[in-house]
Amino acid sequence: MDDLAELQALLGAVQKQETKNRLNERNCRELLIKLIEKELVKLITTLDGGEYVTPDHLEKELRDEIIVAGGRLRLTDVQPQLNVDLSHIQRRLDDIIKDDPSIKFVDGEVFTQDYMDGVAEEINQILQEAGSLRLFELASRFN
Repeated sequence: MDDLAELQALLGAVQKQETKNRLNERNCRELLIKLIEKELVKLITTLDGGEYVTPDHLEKELRDEIIVAGGRLRLTDVQPQLNVDLSHIQRRLDDIIKDDPSIKFVDGEVFTQDYMDGVAEEINQILQEAGSLRLFELASRFN
């Protein structure tokens, strides 16, 4: 039991010691800014300035958001979740579209081929059942 008390006392003493070489948040931020300015690292600052993300991580998050949205996504709707400037999101989306031709960007919205196939199937089913379909019904249903 004495050994345990000794170890606890030693741990307490070590935890109370101050370190000599320590970076505060301000110094870390200045260091990151210098690294970004010298183009030694590629980081994107979040809108609130409290975090940094890599372009690859932003791309992964954007891909995930497209999937979660079911294949249809407005860029302006996803910006608050990603918390970065819309221009960064647009650049990452351009890279995604280059890599994956099944993803399209039209009038500020992202569409996957799977989403478009689902819409086509649904329209076909409606036409098979009803025999006709008005354009305004389609627009209101899929807007």
